[in-house]
Amino acid sequence: MNGRSQNLSRALERLERDGYTEQLERDGYIERARSPEDARRRVVALTPAGSAIWEKANHPEANRCPPAPETGELRRALREIIAASPAQRW
Repeated sequence: MNGRSQNLSRALERLERDGYTEQLERDGYIERARSPEDARRRVVALTPAGSAIWEKANHPEANRCPPAPETGELRRALREIIAASPAQRW
């Protein structure tokens, strides 16, 4: 099991323990089914919507910091700002 799977597994165990999995299932973020190996166990899997929200939650900076413009474009914009500003400031 990779790191992402282990983190997700731990998170789902806490949610199950606290009673949140029913809500997540109703909201379409997870699916629960009986384990084929052991009928007493339930297997929990992320839906595509659940995967998307998991990725978003694990990369909050992607929502706050838009991709940086190309370096050349940034330099051009900075030169325009400098050129438009009073010379004594620079």
